[in-house]
Amino acid sequence: MKRDIVILLIVSSVILLFNLGAGSLSSWDEAFYAEVSRGILETNNWIDLRWAGAPWSDKPPLYMWVTAVFYRLFGVNELSARLFSALAGMGTVVLTYLLGRRFFSGRVGLLSAIMLASTYHFIAFAKSGTLDVTFVFFLCLSVYFFLAAEEKKFYIVYSFISFGLAFLVKSFAALLIPLILVAYALYSGKWRLYINRYSLIGFTVFFIIVGGWHFLVFRDYGMDFVKGYAQKHLFVRTTQALDGHTGSLLTYINVILYKAKPWGALGLVSLPFF
Repeated sequence: MKRDIVILLIVSSVILLFNLGAGSLSSWDEAFYAEVSRGILETNNWIDLRWAGAPWSDKPPLYMWVTAVFYRLFGVNELSARLFSALAGMGTVVLTYLLGRRFFSGRVGLLSAIMLASTYHFIAFAKSGTLDVTFVFFLCLSVYFFLAAEEKKFYIVYSFISFGLAFLVKSFAALLIPLILVAYALYSGKWRLYINRYSLIGFTVFFIIVGGWHFLVFRDYGMDFVKGYAQKHLFVRTTQALDGHTGSLLTYINVILYKAKPWGALGLVSLPFF
């Protein structure tokens, strides 16, 4: 297993870290997060995020916090702005292997990880200074520790910590994690394994991780924070299309075929066999 992980880390690092700082930042999300991260350095304010001098609370701060640290270490540049995403991509490749190994076999885990590391859209986003791959990393990490808690109960605490960090990356999208975990616990019939004192400890740690920043920002911004953050991303984004992201169910087939190449078509063809 260790050999497989080392191989995957080497391969994914070559794919995701090579030429990472080449090219300008994209003019939308990537540039937004990079600028907010730069604002942290200028103001030394790690709580009240700002963009172009104005208050900005569109997303939680974890990605910008880490990017600000990379700015201090490696300078304000494209490499620093994208590094957290690329490292999370490498971690996601390894977690894909570990999850595949746990559910099926080492061979399945290795093939799954290789397929992910060679998927067009995954590579593009892992090498972009956006939140998606980092969020997926913490989602997978939370699932992995949740499963590992079947053998070592204390690992449920790490699952809650990963859940909290996922929330600090992409806010309410992280609520997908407890839905996955509860569904698995009920389907597998192992739900009793997760009802113990460590779950209570984990929930407390999760509340501290997530509640701390949200409380401090609400203290400073008040209802403007609630309207711009909670209302927009919890209610508006889940009930209607934003930023021109519209389409029918057929849109997802096109997304799979195009963005998941070269494996998307194989996945669609394989569906009848599951």
